[in-house]
Amino acid sequence: MVKPGRPVTIVLPCFRRATSIELDTCFLPIKLPPAGELPALEMLSISGNIVDLGAFLNRCPRLRVLRVTFRGVKPGTLELAIAALQAAAALGLVVSRIGIKFDYIDGRQNIDGACFASLLGAVATLSPLEFFFENGFREWTEADMLCFPHTTSIEMNLYRLRFKQLPAGEFSALERLSLSGCTLVNLVTMVSRCPRLRVLKVIADKFARDVTIHSASLQELQICVTERSWCRRIDIRTPLLKQLNLNVHGNTALTVSIMAPLLEQVSWRWEYAELPLMFGFWSLRMMKLVTAESNNGKDGVLNNDTQDACSPHPHINVLSLHVVHASYRLGAAMNFVAEIEKIPVTNFSVLELHISQRGHVYGPFLLRLFGMHHIRTAIRSLKVILPWHEISGIQGCLENFPCDEPTNWRSQNISLDNLAEVEIDNFRGGDRGTDFLTLIFKWAPMLKRMTVRISPQIEQDKFKACAMDTHNIFSVYHSVNCSLFIQHTSIPSPCS
Repeated sequence: MVKPGRPVTIVLPCFRRATSIELDTCFLPIKLPPAGELPALEMLSISGNIVDLGAFLNRCPRLRVLRVTFRGVKPGTLELAIAALQAAAALGLVVSRIGIKFDYIDGRQNIDGACFASLLGAVATLSPLEFFFENGFREWTEADMLCFPHTTSIEMNLYRLRFKQLPAGEFSALERLSLSGCTLVNLVTMVSRCPRLRVLKVIADKFARDVTIHSASLQELQICVTERSWCRRIDIRTPLLKQLNLNVHGNTALTVSIMAPLLEQVSWRWEYAELPLMFGFWSLRMMKLVTAESNNGKDGVLNNDTQDACSPHPHINVLSLHVVHASYRLGAAMNFVAEIEKIPVTNFSVLELHISQRGHVYGPFLLRLFGMHHIRTAIRSLKVILPWHEISGIQGCLENFPCDEPTNWRSQNISLDNLAEVEIDNFRGGDRGTDFLTLIFKWAPMLKRMTVRISPQIEQDKFKACAMDTHNIFSVYHSVNCSLFIQHTSIPSPCS
């Protein structure tokens, strides 16, 4: 039994007949066999706080391939280990992977910029097939990126670090590049020097006004633009791109140009810094579009398309709008059609609306939204998510407040001819809620399924009235499969 707090060292036994060994001890120290050879060992994969790596390599005469990840190793010990790897590589050892991770053990173990530059230079001379480095700097640090001509994969999680200078050489073998927590001053030049790059995951430099990705080989792109005041333009030209993950925190002034004709899967997240106004007093806080797999109707989309029905996992695009009533904070008016057109994929069939109405009427907002051609003709499935509970101190809107305009919204008619399924979560009923529910049935003549979940936080005196009013509406539409959920209990309606 090891007593708590007592340091633990794992001693690797001497496996004389083993040809391959794989060992991961996380941050625990690994002490390699003190004596004796491993005459049969050809492949070694080891991860942890490794002690005396150089002495161990001298006792493995047939070792040909090494994958090593240093975790929790002190910088001085790490430099000695890399020097030993350089000597072994000169004799024919293939260093398949080098990983360096400074863990949070007994306080924050990290390194300064000079030590990082020294370690990066030592690893660059080895140019392993895969390279991983993780560290957090106490202060913002700048460094030069070095060239790894034979490396196929580079992943760096380096918080508070900026690569300012790029090497003159080419990353001729690089296929995967991931930079997290750090920035790259010249992303355009870096990509141009990676002719075989297939996967790029990077945070754009916070000082860059333009984010430009032009690549003839890229197939997967994940880019994060978090600086709201600097970035003004995103320009992506990737003829072979199939997967795009774009995370932007900015405003409507940001222009987007994307040329990716083979694009199949998209994850688009756009957070608006200034809460621009959509319709009247409603602001758009976030817009997302995600490509998901459809299970032929089981995921919430009733699928009548023959081609999709024959496909085992057809893709659908889900558009999510997070909307808040902005009576307390008014941003600039936006052109919502123009914002939708910035998304590289517009054939979305599922619409999710997260509405924080703060006691205000949301029927007129939905009337205007559904009246747009982009929305009206696209959606086949609608999900409305209302707040879980009323915010403390927020009361219903004042009489004659403009959120109820146009006042004749209850008598308006919209043809949502493709809408087949509707879900409403955290429904609270009331005159305005039941009016909207009735209009959905009126606006969607092809509706096949309606699901309403009553909020579990609804007041006790309103609970029964909400359930009965919803049930009565359901009973009128016998052709629609209706379900009412009350506190996670399904109550089938007479029309189900």
